[in-house]
Amino acid sequence: MSSSAVCGQSLGIQEKIHLDNDSYRKWKVIPTPEPLSAGLKAEMRADLIEAWHYDREAKFREELKIPWLLPVDHYRVILEDECGKVCPKNLGYFCNQPTACYWLRSAQDILIDMDQLTFGAMYEEWRASYPENRPDMEYGHFLANPVRITATGPTTVSGILEAHRSLYSQASALLAKFQADAGLYPYGASAFHDIFKHCSVTPLYPAIVLVVDRMVSKSDQASNTSLDGYIRLGKIAQLQSVLMVRTGQEEQLSAPISFASIRDRSLPLDRADTIGQEDDIIRVNIATAVQFITALEKREVSAKPDTYYRRPIQPALCPSAPKGFEEKCRYSPEAWADANLVAAEKYGCDNNPGTWESARRVLARRKGEDFLYLEQPPFRRKWVPVFGSPIYEIIAGEPGNTKTLYAHADVLSKSTVLKAAVQGSFIENKEQKLTWSHWTIGGAEKFLEWLYTGDYKCPYPMEAIHGRSTSQSPLDIEEAVEPEPVCISELDVAAIIRAVDEDQQAKLQDLHWDGLRPVVGRISQAEEYDRWPGHQLWSPSDLDYKATFMTHAELYVMARHYMLNDLQNLTWRRLRAVLISIGTPELDTPVIANLVTLASYVYEHTADADCDGDDEEPLRMLVSTFSALHFTAIKGVGFAASMLSEKEADRKFVVDLMTKVGRQMSYLEGKEKESTASSPTCKKCSKAVRCGSCGSRRIKGCK
Repeated sequence: MSSSAVCGQSLGIQEKIHLDNDSYRKWKVIPTPEPLSAGLKAEMRADLIEAWHYDREAKFREELKIPWLLPVDHYRVILEDECGKVCPKNLGYFCNQPTACYWLRSAQDILIDMDQLTFGAMYEEWRASYPENRPDMEYGHFLANPVRITATGPTTVSGILEAHRSLYSQASALLAKFQADAGLYPYGASAFHDIFKHCSVTPLYPAIVLVVDRMVSKSDQASNTSLDGYIRLGKIAQLQSVLMVRTGQEEQLSAPISFASIRDRSLPLDRADTIGQEDDIIRVNIATAVQFITALEKREVSAKPDTYYRRPIQPALCPSAPKGFEEKCRYSPEAWADANLVAAEKYGCDNNPGTWESARRVLARRKGEDFLYLEQPPFRRKWVPVFGSPIYEIIAGEPGNTKTLYAHADVLSKSTVLKAAVQGSFIENKEQKLTWSHWTIGGAEKFLEWLYTGDYKCPYPMEAIHGRSTSQSPLDIEEAVEPEPVCISELDVAAIIRAVDEDQQAKLQDLHWDGLRPVVGRISQAEEYDRWPGHQLWSPSDLDYKATFMTHAELYVMARHYMLNDLQNLTWRRLRAVLISIGTPELDTPVIANLVTLASYVYEHTADADCDGDDEEPLRMLVSTFSALHFTAIKGVGFAASMLSEKEADRKFVVDLMTKVGRQMSYLEGKEKESTASSPTCKKCSKAVRCGSCGSRRIKGCK
């Protein structure tokens, strides 16, 4: 056993982390001996295969945390009545799952949150039910999808069964509809194929459900807390109970479902609405329930292999291919390991990220030490210390249109501004309540999503019909109202607009970012398209970007307000990627109106100058620069005039826009003069003999 493993048994988690950091600092500076020996190669190959599985599960766990652990209903299925509702947004949650897990109000914490320990226990038991702890996690497959029941939803088991039948019917019908005609999918046919190409509603899904109706008491949790202060999820799996319920829809199964094999492990039902239904309802602990559902799914897959769709390896979970190798090598652990070893021989072991880490891990292991050991951090290690902090109630949205959200104090404390509110002597700390009336509900939800997960999802641009989006934005932003234009001459803009004649407009169509002052430096192409859905370039003629623009913009403003530089940089990069993907906007398209809304919001909610100095505010610079680069398309629909409202922020935008247009014209004129000066001229008439751009002869002597 390695030294860190021994220490991990006697030391707390924090001490073990410090030990790992010391080991990392030691081994990262030790070069790998080359050429690699045969024995070292063999050990590295086995380690790389293990690293391939580790990386995939790490990505899967991060995706799974969003619907299960994030206290935001936007990313999970909620049941508000006896029927429920399946829409394109939540359709994916019903696919590739053997069952659903319903959370009654009695099992929910602070009126909205599901118990995180229950999920952690479910995951560890589910993972352990597969050989070598390597579960089937392709395309979102898990034990179940969570369904949170609200105050208006069903309260009895029979009511849950009726709702489950309704949800199953809706999900099956909606998926079949989109599979027959992907063009009906509101986010586009290509997006449907990317998401649902390997998805299906399984035959087992309508036959059985899980119901969580109670939580482990705090006293039981405390009695099973180890000396290091952390709760062991294996204990929770034995303590936490769930109901397993047969629905009666078993026509698609190879054999009926029977609880006879686990009757000896059953617990008292203790529910008045289950009297007389003992054959169809059983209460067991999480460990038993997970083992039963997993075995039932494996039985059906073996009995009906044609019914259950065989999902291939999900590329999004696989690590990237090493330099010089095709993408397909990363779909197999053996092929990926061999490719990394070949890349190490070609470019050097320490010049290839995969082998750099693997070689040090193997060499450290030989000496009984650890270096970035391949062990998934338990959910308790990352979540339990955070979730042990006080929970704050957040009232988000304008008065009359609010929503109550919840967040833990330790999570909010990532912002120094919010940390002062929740840990200081302010009234917010005493009442454990925050009021965010200056942020939209959608913006607050995205902000909390980033605080909990370090990332946020942006809505797709919507296909526009007659200038309006076909679906509502997740952000509750009012429709932009075009302001009444005022006299352009008040800002001396008219002269600049008139100066852009037809000849100069042709030049402006080919503008590049180089003509303007660089916007917060250059970024790589990979960063430009960071997290942009599908990495696709859409035509702005068909899309409405309002929700996309406003998601990034509002989060940027919130990041500046709460002094979160990482979030500010992330939102800036993503908005820049969106603008680059648009290209040159066409006339009379929704994107022009979207730019008006974006510019108005940005200039109204940001300062005149960067808080770090006298430089122009980065987001203002980005929006005004993009508008200046495509001024000919924007000017054609009276963009500048529409922005000249009584709002001071709108007027400042137009000043910045015209300043950049004027600067760009000066830049082009300078380029043209340089081009003319470099062209040969006729000695008699001084006219250019050849074109300065292409070098072709323009005149035949002088006349």
